[in-house]
Amino acid sequence: MGLFGRRKSEEELEDEIYEEEEELRKTKRKLKDLNPQNKRSRKEPIKPWTKADRMLVGGVFFGTVVIALILFAFSVDWKLPGLPRIGFPTFKPDEDVLTINKEDRETAQKIKDEVNIESKKLSGTYAFSYIRLDDGFSFGLNDSVKMNAASLMKIPVLIAYFKSYEKGEVNLEEQYVLANSDKQIGSGSLSGKPAGTKITYKELVYLMGKESDNTAMKIVSSKIGEEKIKAVIKEAGMINTDYSEWETTASDMAELFYKLYKGDLVSQKSKDMILDSITNTIYENVIPAGIDDNIKIAHKYGRELHIIHDAGIIFGKEPYVLAVMSKSILDKEGEVFIPQIVSLIHLGIGN
Repeated sequence: MGLFGRRKSEEELEDEIYEEEEELRKTKRKLKDLNPQNKRSRKEPIKPWTKADRMLVGGVFFGTVVIALILFAFSVDWKLPGLPRIGFPTFKPDEDVLTINKEDRETAQKIKDEVNIESKKLSGTYAFSYIRLDDGFSFGLNDSVKMNAASLMKIPVLIAYFKSYEKGEVNLEEQYVLANSDKQIGSGSLSGKPAGTKITYKELVYLMGKESDNTAMKIVSSKIGEEKIKAVIKEAGMINTDYSEWETTASDMAELFYKLYKGDLVSQKSKDMILDSITNTIYENVIPAGIDDNIKIAHKYGRELHIIHDAGIIFGKEPYVLAVMSKSILDKEGEVFIPQIVSLIHLGIGN
């Protein structure tokens, strides 16, 4: 034993040196790993999800599902085939069926109930408004529901043009030179004509009716101006129709045709031209499809995606106005169901 304790052997000294060198190497590795340049190569330990993490992910997933369901329900107007419509509280009173006698009241209510029951089996919203021309007897279903007007809005434009014609502000024989900037996609043949084609306003008016021509609509409406069109809508008492928003209702369209027929809006000559322009059109698969072929029908068809409309005058034994509209429907369903509505009304109270 030495003076100050046991002297370490060479092996023990080598072990201590090795341990010190190993600690030094570990320290260098840690310092190197902390270098920002080596951040990408480092493997961070996986942290377990916290309760807050799980709640956040669950909330995002649940919210996504709810939003998707709401958007889908909105696209079909809160109505799925075979299921009742999703309803919300309303303070609007029930629609009244306007009647003249008990028989009319009972027949109208039966038609209304049957259409309502059958429509609940389908998607979307269906509406109609009926007015008998000899005495003004009327009834409807969902006829105050605002919908995209589609091409039904061409009727106020036609009436506004003929009112201007009667005042000498426009000339039916005036020629218009078609420009490429006039051309509108959608219905009608005029957009297929070459720029420079000359066409009279009388021809344009008939294209608006017979073919529901969108290019003719643009030219005619630009000629008379928006204010005159809005004035016709106001004069006709279409209180739920908005030209700027392109919205109307079945009751407003029925009222417009009723006043047109009665001569409250234009002269007899102008009325005859308007009705002639919308008789025997290229679109005869809605109102005419539900009525006898031998009956004259002056009507305006309108269609967009998930929208089918038709409105006009049926010159049967007892002439009447009928406007049938729809929104958020499945197109294939509407193509079958709307003529059925027309046929039900015509056979029940229209012929």
